[in-house]
This record gives sequence, C-alpha cells and structure tokens, in this order.
Amino acid sequence: MPSMLRPLITSLCLALASLVAPAGHAAELTPFAGISAGGNYRDTSNTNSYRIDHGASGGVSLLWDSAPDKGYELLYSHQDTHIRDVDISLQLDYLHFGGLYYFQGQQENWSPYVAGGLGITRVATPGRDSDLLASMNLALGGRWRISEQFGVRLELRAFGSLTSSTTLIECGTGCRIEVEGDALYQVQGSIGVGYRF
Repeated sequence: MPSMLRPLITSLCLALASLVAPAGHAAELTPFAGISAGGNYRDTSNTNSYRIDHGASGGVSLLWDSAPDKGYELLYSHQDTHIRDVDISLQLDYLHFGGLYYFQGQQENWSPYVAGGLGITRVATPGRDSDLLASMNLALGGRWRISEQFGVRLELRAFGSLTSSTTLIECGTGCRIEVEGDALYQVQGSIGVGYRF
C-alpha cells in the first residue's frame, strides 16, 4: 500500500478520538494482529480458480461509546498476500465504519459482543491501478478487561466485498489472467490490546 496511507489512517483515528473524548464519551484505541484467509478469482479463459493465500494481517480499531452496552467503530485492516499458483502479490485494505453491541454491557471482566460495518476495500496488484470496492463486515468477539484502561480483544470477523465483473491481472512477462467474480469473501481472526480513555 502507499507509504502515506498507514500514517494517514492512524492520524485519522487519533483525530476522531480527540473529538469524542471531550464530549464525555469513553473511547478505546486497539491495534490488532491476526490471520486472514479466504477469497478466490476465476480465470475466464479456462476453468482455473485461483485462491488468495492466508497470511498475517493487522490494523487498528477506534471505538467510542454511545451507550453503556453499544458504540461506534472505525476499523482499518491490511494484509500483504499472494494469489496461489501464480506469482502475483496482492494487497488488501479495508476501511469500515459501523457499530458494536455488548451482550452483557461492559461491566463484566469478559464482555462478548457482536459488530458490523460498511466501507471500502482497496485491492492492489503490481502492474495495474488499485480497485476500490464496496464492502461490509460482521464480527463476533469478546473483551477481557485487564484494568480500567487496558483490555484484550479476541475477534473473528468476516469481510465481503463486491468485485468488478471482469479484471485483468498481470502475472509476469507474457502472462495475463482475466478473472471475474461477483464477490470476494475473507475471514479474519485477530487479537488486540486496547487502551481506553
């Protein structure tokens, strides 16, 4: 991804945090790391299907409370990966805004929750312009409170992106793959340490 994009996302999260904190709404900033898996492309010139490699991913989540048992979330996630069987590197970036609901509120040491959001997915491969796709996510997770300020989040999140009908991917000298599909699906398992303020 462009070198300026990650600092921009971090700066945006910090700026939003500074806006919500003075208004009396508790906020939580959570860097996270995990593994993302899933997603495939189908070659229109033959019957081949190319899967996206599973691999490490990471990002940051900014949460701020709207009530004791729910709040809003700004989420950014990034993965560097490859398309299997062809030597093509792939970058996937998600930027989503949504909400989160705690089943038991936030008073317990362990607080399970459900979350979801809408936003955009950036798909980048060498030799061509990046694609921006409409996308959504759904998540199940839990927060283990270590102290009043710190907590650990465990989460399983599914992403779905609407893809363009046909895409041409360069896979090397003289190699071009024309792929198609209606949607790109991924699942991400992650762990993060949040700071609440």
